Amino acid sequence: MKKCMYRLLVALLFMGFVLGCGETAQAASEKSDGKNMKKVLDNYKKKNYKAATKYAKKLNKTAKEACVKKMSKGMKKAYKKVVKKYPANYTSYSEPYLWGYYLTDMDNDKKADLILKVGTCEADVRMYIYQYKKGKAVKVATLGAGHTALYAYPKHNGIVVQWGHMGYESLSVTKLKNGKTTTKSYGSREINYDKGQSFLSLGCVLDNHIDYDSSGTRVDLSPFK
Repeated sequence: MKKCMYRLLVALLFMGFVLGCGETAQAASEKSDGKNMKKVLDNYKKKNYKAATKYAKKLNKTAKEACVKKMSKGMKKAYKKVVKKYPANYTSYSEPYLWGYYLTDMDNDKKADLILKVGTCEADVRMYIYQYKKGKAVKVATLGAGHTALYAYPKHNGIVVQWGHMGYESLSVTKLKNGKTTTKSYGSREINYDKGQSFLSLGCVLDNHIDYDSSGTRVDLSPFK
């Protein structure tokens, strides 16, 4: 009996050690990505695109965010309810549908915020931002989101928004504080393909939990399980 209890204790301690190491590594990854993303933005603002590209290559491909794994049961239930409100398949130009949903810590409070992209086409697609408050998912902002890609800004307040269309590009950071959003531009440029330029390839991509398969659109609800 004592041997069994000893083995169980060792196993539990080992599991705790592994989980602790995983969280520490993830925190270090977030910190590193935060520093490199800031350097990307600062250099982009100075029009130093070569340096911005150098630091962009140091970013993890996808966002590594501890807040997503730490969602409470109540938060998962509330966010899942919001996601399921919107149809996931295109029906017509008069019926908005879900383009994707994302989970990230926008205000650096270590809690996941929910971002949805909803619209009928690029011209009217909107970004809806939700926070979990008093057991409910509360919409705190509605922003234009046509022709945009979203990236995490780890250890900072906000998300990085890259806009690109017809050979033009811009970078901005949308911040969330006390339930209100502000957006700061970090510059824009026209892509000169003749000089070998291309759109900036960023890491820390926010995971879009939506897939397109042979039967149409499929929404991935696994983050809420």
